[in-house]
Amino acid sequence: MAKMIRNKIEFNTGRYYFNFNLKSPIVVITGDSSIGKTLFFDKYAVECAALNDDKVVFINFLTQKSMIDAVMKLNDKIFVIDNADIIPGYDITFFNNKVNNNQYIIIGRSIFKYTRDTKSIATLQEYDKSKFRLFYPYRKEV
Repeated sequence: MAKMIRNKIEFNTGRYYFNFNLKSPIVVITGDSSIGKTLFFDKYAVECAALNDDKVVFINFLTQKSMIDAVMKLNDKIFVIDNADIIPGYDITFFNNKVNNNQYIIIGRSIFKYTRDTKSIATLQEYDKSKFRLFYPYRKEV
């Protein structure tokens, strides 16, 4: 079962600022092309590498299947998966049946392939020039 490891991701690259509140152990980030989803993936990977943050594992369509299978056996990690739609073999049953206590940030378009909980679906929102946050359209904010 997925679990919350971090409820916030915040970092500034000097040019871009990301301030994400994670409201579920599986967050699916969706949206049109060119809104910054892969930009977030790339910049967050650089940020985590600079900080030697070994809690976060990055996967995209360039990651070899054998490597994906190996890292998916890890526990207590945050998996950030970009272009999830074109990575074969991973769907809602995979993420919901894992017992390794990981958190997942899944970037893709086929949102219901990864979650049936609409409250975990988010879109990337540029609320000011080069400043991004997550917006959860199916959550009623208080």
